[in-house]
Amino acid sequence: MDAIKIESEWLYLNRMAVPWRLLVGAEILTESGQRHLISAVEERPWPTGPLFTVRSIEGPTNRNGLYNVLAFNNGPFRTLVPSVQQIPLFRAVMEQLEQIRIQQERYERERQEAQRVAQERVDLLKARACNDRITQRKAIAQRKAQEAQSLNESRQFDLLIFDLDDTLLATEHLDAFRGKEYTGSQSDQYKNELAIHARTLEHLVPEALLLSLQANFPSLALSIFTRAPRGYAEILLEARFPKIKWNSIVAFEDVKHTKPHPEGILKAAKLAGVDSLNRIALVGDGKTDVLAAYQAGIQAVLLMAGWGPNWASRGNSSRSDHFKTLNFMPDAKITRANDLFIFVTRPVSLLPCLEAWDADPTFFQSPESMRVDTHNHFNNLDDAGNPNWVETHAMGRYFASSTSFGWYDFSNREAHHLVTKSILDAKYGIPYPESWAKCCANYICGYAAVLARKNLSLLVCSIPSSSESIRPLGRDRLVDFCKAVEIQLKGKCDVVFNCAILQYAPGASSNKTLDRHARFANVRDHMFVAESSDVRDMVVLVIDDVSTSGATFFYATRYLMQAGAYSVRCLALTQTIS
Repeated sequence: MDAIKIESEWLYLNRMAVPWRLLVGAEILTESGQRHLISAVEERPWPTGPLFTVRSIEGPTNRNGLYNVLAFNNGPFRTLVPSVQQIPLFRAVMEQLEQIRIQQERYERERQEAQRVAQERVDLLKARACNDRITQRKAIAQRKAQEAQSLNESRQFDLLIFDLDDTLLATEHLDAFRGKEYTGSQSDQYKNELAIHARTLEHLVPEALLLSLQANFPSLALSIFTRAPRGYAEILLEARFPKIKWNSIVAFEDVKHTKPHPEGILKAAKLAGVDSLNRIALVGDGKTDVLAAYQAGIQAVLLMAGWGPNWASRGNSSRSDHFKTLNFMPDAKITRANDLFIFVTRPVSLLPCLEAWDADPTFFQSPESMRVDTHNHFNNLDDAGNPNWVETHAMGRYFASSTSFGWYDFSNREAHHLVTKSILDAKYGIPYPESWAKCCANYICGYAAVLARKNLSLLVCSIPSSSESIRPLGRDRLVDFCKAVEIQLKGKCDVVFNCAILQYAPGASSNKTLDRHARFANVRDHMFVAESSDVRDMVVLVIDDVSTSGATFFYATRYLMQAGAYSVRCLALTQTIS
């Protein structure tokens, strides 16, 4: 079989599809052409990914050691040469990715062609109705005005509130100018020095984009809410956004409590003349922005443009803060400011997939494009096993009343959150919506297709309910849900369902009454695999409706792997936001 060489750019861009753990024996070439060998691969969670051990075949040995996939992105490695046995795996991956690309391009061409034909028909009918050139020009002008009005009316928001530092502008190096001591009137020296810095700041949200938002959505108000002093904010905004007329600006000294308290959001909305909280969104770059939006009861948009391409690397000082922010699962996560147009007109498309399918009965996504957020839950109770964390995948959020711990109060989001309402309703015997089963089936079908190309079989099971858990009418709501998913998958893909695999021994308590430490101990001491032969050599997908501490997923993964499972993936319908 012909040898192949795979460039580093392709490897990094398609890292989630590359079978890293099967690459022992593959060669890696550096930029200067030196040859190295992958001698071992150690599983690690994404986004860091697995670690592979590299040793030199020829040339200097200073590249020997442990690397992750970031080594193929601005790192030392430029090319991977798979072994003869590994070439079919890569050809299969490449063929799969190419088929996805071709299908997406075909959908886009068909959509554009349909729009063009429809528009030509409309224009032709209007042109025939025009008797002279003047009438034609009036008709064209009228059509453009109607299109602009239609676009403006399509907006889902009346107000966007922007954070300033590292959201609108890259200002990480200006910490010395925005302390509490700089509130109120400041010296000319301070103003002049800050103005000099301001003129060189990089835009993370271009002024032209904000002007375009105002032009296309004239009824959309734009405001600022920052923890920086007002004088600091005004100098930066005047220097880098001179053409923008902000509807309101709320700074540190304008509120009694700043972010993550929602006071500033409510004040900015009042000054902008916007009353409907469900038509307001806060755009920010950090945890305090998301928390402030949640507590105010508005939409939270996480703009990651200022994080940089290597935000997840261990050398990044803000790495921990970034992961904590992502754990709160904002309503939208965008890496480009241009995606604000998508959010303003079609916010449902950026939601976690379960919420998107629940909010819009006509909504559909391919399995590859579904937003499923990844979380790592750590177990500090029992570190005897390796690893002491479990990776979970969450399709939606659950804003529970119990998450109000004195610091944060999410009751404003809970009251209007459809998925949270369905979780609460299920405790009284109301089945989960049919859209949830369709969404979950779509995800499972996509995952099963990937496994089938690797000749792997998928087994789906659920986290069991303890004897103390409330079971209205004597039924297990998660078992009923899995049956609904199985019906949706009938005839679509080959998946085995067995919700009796995981069970609790007598004496298990309901986790909802326990603290984090007690939850892990409770599951550790009572969960078991009923029949090891049913899971041996299978890829197991474990489903739970609500994940909070990750305790059930942690021990389900450990015990299934000990029983002989090939691998385990944990899928939560919702992650508790707390």
